[in-house]
Amino acid sequence: YYNLAAPTPYFDRAHNIIVEHLATTGIMGLIAYFLLLAAALRGVVKFFKKENNYIFLGAIGGLLTAYFVQNLFIFDTLPAMLGFMVLLILINNIDFHESEEKQVKKGKYRLLIYIPVGIILISALMYSYKNLIIKPFRAFKDEIAGQVYLPYDKSLAMDYFKKSLSHKTIYDFDLRADIGFIIHQYYLDRDASEDMKNDLEFALEIYKANVKAMPMDTYYNYKTADILNYYAEISGDKENVLVEARDYINKAIATSPNRPRLYYLLAENYFVGGDLKKAKEAAEQAINLNKDFGESYWLITK
Repeated sequence: YYNLAAPTPYFDRAHNIIVEHLATTGIMGLIAYFLLLAAALRGVVKFFKKENNYIFLGAIGGLLTAYFVQNLFIFDTLPAMLGFMVLLILINNIDFHESEEKQVKKGKYRLLIYIPVGIILISALMYSYKNLIIKPFRAFKDEIAGQVYLPYDKSLAMDYFKKSLSHKTIYDFDLRADIGFIIHQYYLDRDASEDMKNDLEFALEIYKANVKAMPMDTYYNYKTADILNYYAEISGDKENVLVEARDYINKAIATSPNRPRLYYLLAENYFVGGDLKKAKEAAEQAINLNKDFGESYWLITK
């Protein structure tokens, strides 16, 4: 789980297939990957020498090159991997090309295999294209539209954010993280008002969904508590909202006990609730962990 060290970003995979294979499978795994590419290239060259077909060389060689070059900047995804597997199957079939006489004899038997396999493969590709490319594209497009409209038309922006999540993609976790952060940042320096209540409730809803998906993640427990502290003033149920926020703060502290910002957030929680003694104690805990944590000094002086 991500151990909070805001505002430092965190990364889950290397965005380079060579580094990714080296890090996850070691030198032998990387060699095996290169041997697979070499075998595919050998099949292409072998067929070209036999048939002298420049169109085939350009098409298949270009696809192999495109696959490898794009993976120097990203890791394998399901659509790319499926395409690569189809390409390897095609090259393998050509490499072991039999005589026309043998093909005629075996043709009717192969047909019984090729047709259902082809149907399954095409169906898998269509499903992947729709769910891993088209739907995510629409979702991220709507999220970007929401960011564009947010400074000018908040209501329209929120509609776009909700529409983004309505596509139900495999990237919903990341979308919720982005949208929640954007809404939070938008209201961060504004005084709490009834006008922002629905928007903050939407941000809370999506952050809680991420906490549900990753209950022990420090970052999402922290972000949920941060918004709850802010939301408490306009919630109509301040005391219970602050108690809920403390629950998320305590979960975050349990997974990352040496983060001063978590204790500062706890101090803010008590301060908003009017318990100045506990607010000071929590702020002092943050200072004990980091003597230069200026926000805690500021809160104590308030």
